[in-house]
Amino acid sequence: MKIPTILQKLGLTESEARVYQAVLNLGSETVTTIAKTSGLYRPTVYKALAALEKRNLISRSQLGKRTIYIAENPTALSKLFGNLEEEFKQTLPDLLQHYAKSKNQPAIYFFKGKEGIRRVYTDLVQTVKKGDIIYRYESPKDYKKNKKYYPRLYMEIAGKKLQSSIEKFVITNKNTHSARSKQLERYSKYVPPSINPFEFNITQIIYKNKVAFIDYDAETVSIIESTKFAQFQREIFKLVFSVL
Repeated sequence: MKIPTILQKLGLTESEARVYQAVLNLGSETVTTIAKTSGLYRPTVYKALAALEKRNLISRSQLGKRTIYIAENPTALSKLFGNLEEEFKQTLPDLLQHYAKSKNQPAIYFFKGKEGIRRVYTDLVQTVKKGDIIYRYESPKDYKKNKKYYPRLYMEIAGKKLQSSIEKFVITNKNTHSARSKQLERYSKYVPPSINPFEFNITQIIYKNKVAFIDYDAETVSIIESTKFAQFQREIFKLVFSVL
């Protein structure tokens, strides 16, 4: 595959790719020489050079009264690939959502790491509205340690939005229930230790048309977006809650 084609796949325009290859081959040169080598008009070359400089793919220096353009190490291109990959990862959930809707299937998302967990809590506060109800299973070994995963947005809004206008039902273990049962707007029950210690360090949150599963030990998140599935999980939760 030709170099300009690869560069265009990384997000460069055709003229930017041709100019970059010209500067790369020349090492360092003036606009006049770069224009001749690339076969482009000077105004187009100037525009491409400005874009490439912004991407940190070339730099400039003064040699007397002349401006010389220098190609940076091609390894800088790897950052473009990384940026493209990150943009794709951020766009993929939306693409999957549209795909699922077109197929009338549940959309399933999977995230890893601390940022993946924080993404769930951010989505939670941005999705729920006044009058909504959140159902949550909590099985922490130490719930205070799990607070480190809460993003700033969740901490800022949770105390206002989630405490004042949204009901929360929680099923947890006895230790967590005893420590948190006095919080306002939280209806909490616990699984008797004689039945199960309920310390899997996993949280399940049911909100709107989504069901999120958070594994704090593995730092993984699975989200199922489906109105039917979320309603099914809500009914199971209410059944369990009623008998505890």
